[in-house]
Amino acid sequence: ISGPLLSLFMFRKGDVSVQLDSRLCPGGRDAQIAIAKRIIPPYCLAQPTIEAALRALDAAEVAAARQRIAGLLAEREYLRAGLEASGRVERVWPSDTNFLLIDCVDADEFTRASRSGGLIVRDLRSDPALRRSLRVTVGTRAQNDALLNSLESA
Repeated sequence: ISGPLLSLFMFRKGDVSVQLDSRLCPGGRDAQIAIAKRIIPPYCLAQPTIEAALRALDAAEVAAARQRIAGLLAEREYLRAGLEASGRVERVWPSDTNFLLIDCVDADEFTRASRSGGLIVRDLRSDPALRRSLRVTVGTRAQNDALLNSLESA
């Protein structure tokens, strides 16, 4: 973009409109692009997305998010303890996520038992390094109890 066809760039950031006249900008097009890159964000965000992000930063929303995270962490530890106590699980790997990676004594039997409780676990055994592994997503207390109970009763 250069020459007489487009001698003026106009763009907006926040409440500030910026105009770069190619005739006044030493260095031409490359200099204009360098200036624009300092002002324009690297990608566009829709206004509803920006508004949702700003609402998420509200103190009440941050407090609610912290409460949800604390609940998730407590449920993860509850589920970890229950799975470690199960004779069907050989190892529960450390996790910083909302799921647990487990090595099973018999992954097929674990999967059948979890399905009988109405829950589906993710089978990871197609990966050669995870031949006995399943991924168990941390749920609510009721969901976690349903899984643990299905392992005991099957």
